[in-house]
Amino acid sequence: MEALHSNLRKLEFPHSAEQAVNYIHTQCQKFSQSGVPSPQELSSLIEFIDEFVFSAVRGVKPGKKARRLTSIQQLQLIQVLADYFTAEQDFNLLCSVFMIIFMVQGRDIEYKVSSLARLLSYALGVNAVAILNFGGVWVTQQTPTSTHSLSVARHLVQDYICTQPHVCSALKHLPGQSPLFTTNLIAAIGELYSRVGEEPDYRGYRPPPGPVVELVTVWLRGSEGGTQLSPGGQGMIPVPGTSPAASLLSWTVMSPLVGEKGETYSLLHHTLVETILGGEGEKVPLKYLTHLTEGLLAKLNSGSFTEDQTCRALDRFGQLVAAAVGGSKAKPDKDLVMLINQLPPNRLVHIVLNTIS
Repeated sequence: MEALHSNLRKLEFPHSAEQAVNYIHTQCQKFSQSGVPSPQELSSLIEFIDEFVFSAVRGVKPGKKARRLTSIQQLQLIQVLADYFTAEQDFNLLCSVFMIIFMVQGRDIEYKVSSLARLLSYALGVNAVAILNFGGVWVTQQTPTSTHSLSVARHLVQDYICTQPHVCSALKHLPGQSPLFTTNLIAAIGELYSRVGEEPDYRGYRPPPGPVVELVTVWLRGSEGGTQLSPGGQGMIPVPGTSPAASLLSWTVMSPLVGEKGETYSLLHHTLVETILGGEGEKVPLKYLTHLTEGLLAKLNSGSFTEDQTCRALDRFGQLVAAAVGGSKAKPDKDLVMLINQLPPNRLVHIVLNTIS
């Protein structure tokens, strides 16, 4: 092992990274035959990855922070990884290497996650489906609403989706090519703007960028023109234990209250209702409905809105709640019913209350 380290330190970057990836490949082959690596083996491999994949500086003294790769070296690393992960090799083996290289352990996890986001941005740009599939497995393991998954989603939104012209045309087929990655990305992007994992106060709510709303709508419907190819979103792999629409509920409910208008939000709202109704066994978790109701109450109480704005927000809220809980045989949550009762009077919301209570 020391001889390998010594030889790699003599190589210039990115050749050292190429050889390091080959070594990781060999180790994963051994693990596939011998079983799960021991904690010591895994720790040793993570240290190896930290030094020879993600850092160009060798032999950093204890207590000193390693200098990260230069911008050019980062691009070179992405190319090295892209070439490796798009090779014609066993999917399971490549996936194992992917998961170990980007395991959220080691010296600089934040930098490792940002490198993953850059690799996925590259994969979106060149339609490298294999890399996106590996990314889907990674997000599934982390869960779409974890801090690391949200960091990846934020990077993809800011540095790719919102900067590419005609992004809907370029990525409209992604659900069919990599459904696991697409569905998990929708869940993570929804969480970025809905903030279900944070405080239920929507007074500071900021709507998602227009290209993001358009792209998510295209993905859920299955086509750019709005003709749904997969009724109820059934062509997509669901996020375990939830509906793919769950983290997006606030987008259309809050849009009238933040001045967002147009056909895109109307189409997205219709799509969310269809997705919820068409989901087989994938229900909207209670926490999303509770968070939405608390947030809507906070927003309505935080300022003055016209009767039309309030009515449209409440109508959309009622439609989504009816779709989410209307067909359920389980007893409605008493706290949720109590929260809904605090909303301003609205005919549709009143009908929903009578139905579920």
